[in-house]
Amino acid sequence: MIIKKYRMIILTAASSIAVAGCGYNAIKLDRAGVVSQAGTNAIGSSKLFLKRVRDARDEANIALVASDESCAWGETIILAGDGRRKNPKINVPFCLPKGTKADGNLEDVELSLAPISDSAIKPTLNAIDALAAYIDAVNEILEQEKPDVSGKLADAYEKALIAQSDISAIVGSSLKIIPKLTSDQTSAVTGLLKLIEDLRDEQRKVSDLRRLVNKQNVEVEKTVKLLRSSIKTWGESSLAGDLQLNDSAYASISRTLAATPPVYKGFDVRRDVLIRIVQSKRNAKAGLVLTATVDKTLDELSKAQNALFSSFTSNPQWTKEERQKAAKLNRQRVLAALHSLAAVVTAF
Repeated sequence: MIIKKYRMIILTAASSIAVAGCGYNAIKLDRAGVVSQAGTNAIGSSKLFLKRVRDARDEANIALVASDESCAWGETIILAGDGRRKNPKINVPFCLPKGTKADGNLEDVELSLAPISDSAIKPTLNAIDALAAYIDAVNEILEQEKPDVSGKLADAYEKALIAQSDISAIVGSSLKIIPKLTSDQTSAVTGLLKLIEDLRDEQRKVSDLRRLVNKQNVEVEKTVKLLRSSIKTWGESSLAGDLQLNDSAYASISRTLAATPPVYKGFDVRRDVLIRIVQSKRNAKAGLVLTATVDKTLDELSKAQNALFSSFTSNPQWTKEERQKAAKLNRQRVLAALHSLAAVVTAF
């Protein structure tokens, strides 16, 4: 009767494994891992992008002021417009003296030399921080350590054997209710318990992810959309704008140099300005590529997040590869359980 009872318990465990061993839980964790990596990429590229925006503003301003001796560093400079140069007899400096007001009719341009402030960039950084907090929460679930069942098994089994001896002594019987397991059988029991623990751990992680994703998914979508819009704005209005203004200003310097005798300006000055003009054009193109790269990382995060959210719906969308992987995992787990059971059952 006792032996049958043990066998029933083991067979019940086996049937539970067959049900609980659904490979789709592993696929869900895979999808969460993709979200984690995509989120890390998006956060990193966004931060680098903002740094480039700030650096581009400073580099453009420093280069402009350094390009002509008429320009003095301050809060702002006034770039002389082409309208002031219509009279070839008047030598117009590239930068107008401090205190001069920009005249739109003469195409003057007032340029701020102030770096991009922390307050201006804070909303974008807040969006990045919100994404980082979500990715951290996903990682915290994924990185939870699996319990080690082997030590617990050995301890519990030794205690059971001692208890059996104590009971036998009390009742004056040598009946061995709990058999002594061979090392192979102990290994099989450990393997079976580990499989069960792994499935429980996997199921618990999926349950935790489901709660997190269901609670945060709408906010994640809003944050990605906000960040995408913010990056586009910084890319078009600041990064591209600063570089275009830089390019336009250098073109103006170039025209001035063309009308200035080389003996006055000299080869080195001309060469330096022309190098900066070429670099400015390269930076403008690089800025467009950088904006597109950040947008791509955000798109990949959005797709990964949608796939993860889908996996927790009643009718999730699984790819052919995911279905095949889930089926393969199920087969492997059931076979592993049955092999362990075959070795364990012989002990009872």
